[in-house]
Amino acid sequence: MGTGNPEPLGPSLVAVTSGAGPEATCTLNFAVFSRHASSMSLAILRRDGAGYLEVALDPATHRTGDVWHVELQGLRNVGGLCYGWRASGDKTWADGGSFHPAYIMLDPYCPRALPVTLPQAAYDAAPLLPPQGRLPGPVLLGSLSHLTEAFDWGMSPAPGPRRSLEESVLLELDVADFTAGPSAERLVPLDHRGTYLGVIDRLPDIVASGATAVVLSNVFLSSLTAAPPHDPDEEEGASVAWPSTGGQLRRPLSFMAPEVALVAGPDPAAAASQLKAVVAALHGAGLEVLLEAEFCLTAEVAGGAGGRLQSMAGLDGDMYVRGGGGPGARGVLNTGQPVVRQLVRSALRHWVSEFRVDGFVLVNAENLAQDPLGAVRDSPPLLEELAADPVLRDAKIIASGNDGGLLPRGGERGVPHYGVLAEWNGRFARDIIALLRDNAGGRLSALATRLMGSPDLTAARWDAGLPGGLAAGRRPGYSVNALSAPGGPALLSLAGGDEDLERGEVVARSLLVAAAVAQGTPALSGSVLARAGLRRFAAAALQLRRKYRHLLAPPLLDSPRDIT
Repeated sequence: MGTGNPEPLGPSLVAVTSGAGPEATCTLNFAVFSRHASSMSLAILRRDGAGYLEVALDPATHRTGDVWHVELQGLRNVGGLCYGWRASGDKTWADGGSFHPAYIMLDPYCPRALPVTLPQAAYDAAPLLPPQGRLPGPVLLGSLSHLTEAFDWGMSPAPGPRRSLEESVLLELDVADFTAGPSAERLVPLDHRGTYLGVIDRLPDIVASGATAVVLSNVFLSSLTAAPPHDPDEEEGASVAWPSTGGQLRRPLSFMAPEVALVAGPDPAAAASQLKAVVAALHGAGLEVLLEAEFCLTAEVAGGAGGRLQSMAGLDGDMYVRGGGGPGARGVLNTGQPVVRQLVRSALRHWVSEFRVDGFVLVNAENLAQDPLGAVRDSPPLLEELAADPVLRDAKIIASGNDGGLLPRGGERGVPHYGVLAEWNGRFARDIIALLRDNAGGRLSALATRLMGSPDLTAARWDAGLPGGLAAGRRPGYSVNALSAPGGPALLSLAGGDEDLERGEVVARSLLVAAAVAQGTPALSGSVLARAGLRRFAAAALQLRRKYRHLLAPPLLDSPRDIT
């Protein structure tokens, strides 16, 4: 072993000392951030749990500033190795702190992860046993396979087809639901249902819908965690919605590693290659690929997975998590901290460069507008950095705020955008649905505003003392006109079809027409493809939009027009 270097964070290949390919003998550097840890050790083992090694780092030689680092030499068959970090500090969970040295943490910067059953040696090396004793199942640890393996993109275009927002139609798909529901049975083989490869099987449906871009949701490595109990003293409209299915949530555990539960076949190590195959297939069909990304709630919610620390909250909860990572912490990412801002930018860059995706939908984006203490900022550094990032410059970045009360100026101008970020426009759904589904009165003016591209959000406004990040103008196409929030209810349920199917079908078609003819960028949910009638109607509405696009969606509104 050697001292190592504090950069880059995560695992990196320093040298190949002999051999080639997967059998090469390598020197690797490992670096992890933790300001408050007093001790750190690197645990490394084989995928099958054999060959366990734990290296204790000396802070005098293996720490630079807040980064712990070490170099390991002579490692063979690197692709079969997994690793994690064991951190401890002055205050452990038992003392109300954020460290528990019984647990081995997933590296936030490792771009691959695998479920691994820890050998007895990992417990023998722990200075403290977990509260549960030996953990009942596998833990997610970083995999080093990306250092020695390469994906063959073939003739797939890189990047995908670039379209302006005015030319785009987004289709949001939850990979598991889209490939496993009743509508998938005719196209998706049994062994591909609920997996990445099922998206390729349903490619004809996607193309026939008229969409130009697919938004894939829930592809970040996640963990099923129990929903927190309702707090009656909590204010209504608090920062975070907690949608649940059967009392469980899907929240990201890693922002760089793909979800292993979506792999077709028995080998979870295939997650990255199968997701890349999906991106390649969608690009080959002329579709852009965006990922839904949440940098707010994480999988490390107290009470989830037995309350077990798994990654950032256990490495340095006081830096990564708002309110610390100790007992009772909710696992809300502290995006005001510089180390977290660096992680978010690095993660988005990673997906663009490594997976060739074309953009992102940032869910619960109000969390990106807060400083380290949770105060709302008019000009939040992270959003400004994303808007100015050269690697992300050509990517479509769409911010989706959930709570206007946690946005500057009460959310009047949406998420700070600097004239660069687009907006998942919740006002469109609110006003269109109020009129077409609920027959609410006094909504015609609001309807006109939404049909004209929501100028209250997009038009320049320099008359209210707003900072540039809020006052700058955007083209109407920067209003993404979705009928529900990301991951929201199915279109037919939204239209009232659960109570009255016939009426729900009529309302659903009306909502689709509104999205198709309004200025802005239409965004549909995958539920539209679940019913043949809605699927055909949506395709016809979008064909109408394409035919009259220059009339319906001009790049700029430079003259007043009447709406009939």
